[in-house]
Amino acid sequence: MLDKREPPKYSECCIYRVPYAIRKSNEDSFTPKVVSIGPFHYRHTRLKNMEKYKLEYVKYFSERVSKSSWDGLINSVEEDEPSVRRCYSDTVELSSKDFKKVILMDSCFLFELFLRNHRGWP
Repeated sequence: MLDKREPPKYSECCIYRVPYAIRKSNEDSFTPKVVSIGPFHYRHTRLKNMEKYKLEYVKYFSERVSKSSWDGLINSVEEDEPSVRRCYSDTVELSSKDFKKVILMDSCFLFELFLRNHRGWP
């Protein structure tokens, strides 16, 4: 039977862990293989090799946008940390500094990845 889940702590909650009973039935299907996105799998050693590529993509993305846009993105992550944390169903056990780093790095990685794979990208 499925885990009995408590209702989310916040109405903004929209990012959930796969319930243990489901995950246990097929762990491999619910475990990241190549890249960690977000704080739930941050620092898993098997995904560490991808971190250098994520940093490269962050660098390229930061060069792609204007300084004011980059500064605005950093400020948004700083200011919105409490509301972003409330999006997660489970308490994220990361320091404020690490949480903001993960959100900024993973967001920029995804933006750059999408831009590179969009038709017409040079």
